[in-house]
Amino acid sequence: MCAAPYIQRIGSGNSRAPGSTTLKQKVNSSIQAPLPGRTLIVLSFLIFNQHILCQTPTPIPTATPTPTATECPRPTPGSCTSYEAESDNNTLTGSAFVQSCPMCSGEADVGYVGNNSGTLQFNIGAVVPGPSSITICYTNGDAVRYALLSVNGSPGVPLTFPSTGSFQTLGSIQTTISVNTGCNTLEFYNPIVGSWAPDFDRIQFNCPTSCVTSYLGNLSTRSFVQAGDDVMIGGFIIQGTQPKRVILRAIGPEIAQYGVRNAMAD
Repeated sequence: MCAAPYIQRIGSGNSRAPGSTTLKQKVNSSIQAPLPGRTLIVLSFLIFNQHILCQTPTPIPTATPTPTATECPRPTPGSCTSYEAESDNNTLTGSAFVQSCPMCSGEADVGYVGNNSGTLQFNIGAVVPGPSSITICYTNGDAVRYALLSVNGSPGVPLTFPSTGSFQTLGSIQTTISVNTGCNTLEFYNPIVGSWAPDFDRIQFNCPTSCVTSYLGNLSTRSFVQAGDDVMIGGFIIQGTQPKRVILRAIGPEIAQYGVRNAMAD
C-alpha cells in the first residue's frame, strides 16, 4: 500500500530533475513543516521512487497446463466401456460430421470420414497399459470400405470393414491396439481421395463383440393344423452374421378362451 494524505508540490522548481513533471504524492500530514531545500530534493526523489515501486506489475501470462494421466477419465479395470463416435469429447475434422442413425446407439453416428479430408478422433482414458482388444461398431452399405487407425499419433494401421448390408445396419470388427495409462487418442482416417471409411457408431472395450442392440420382437400367426398336402408349415428367416436367441411357442388349448373354435388339443 502507498501512503495517505498528500501535498501537491514538493520542493521548488530547481529541485526537479530536467524533463521531470510536478509530482503529486501522498505523505503523512505530520511532515508538512518547512524543510531545507536540500532535504526537499532528497525527499522528492524518495517519493518518486516510492511511486515507481507502488505501481501494479504487468501480469505474466501462464501457459495452459498439459492434461496429465490423472485428469483423464479412466474406466474401472475390466469393465465394459463404450465410447460414442458422436460424443462432444471427440475431435472431428474436414468433412466428418454427426448424422442421424436410428439403429445406432444414441441414434447417431459419424459419417464422411476419409477422402483425404474427414477424420474422427476418439479421446479416451485407460487404466491398464499395453495390448487391448477393441470392438469397432460401424455401418457400411458398400461392398467394402477401408480406414487407417492411428493410436496416440503412431503410424496408421489399415483396417477392412466388410459390408453390413446398408448404412442403417450395424456390424462390427475387432482389432488389438496398445494403449497408455491415462489419456489416449484413436484417430480414424483414409488419406486416399475418393476412398471413404465406414460410418462409425462407437468403439467398445471389454464388451460383447456384437454391436447390435438387443430388442424383443414378436411374430404371431394362426392356422389350421391338418395333414398330408394340407399340413401347416410355419417359418421365419433370421438375417445377419451374429448369433441370435429366439423363443418358439405353440399354443392350442389356451386360445379356446378367446373364442377360437376347433383348438388343437394339448
